[in-house]
Amino acid sequence: MLFLGLILYFCFFNQRCKLHHVAFETSHLPKLQSFWSISLALYVGHLLKTKIVSTFKSKLN
Repeated sequence: MLFLGLILYFCFFNQRCKLHHVAFETSHLPKLQSFWSISLALYVGHLLKTKIVSTFKSKLN
C-alpha cells in the first residue's frame, strides 16, 4: 500500500511539475518559476503525506 502511494505521489508530482513548467515557460520569469515550482512541490508533498497518514490511521483503527 505504501509502495502504491509512493508511485501515485511521483506520478502526480511529475504531472504537476510539467504543467507548472509549461505555464511558466510562456512568461520570462526564471526566478519566479523556480520559487513556485519549489513551493508547489512542498505543498503537494505535504497534502499527499497527510492524506496517506490519515488513510493508514483509519485502516489501523
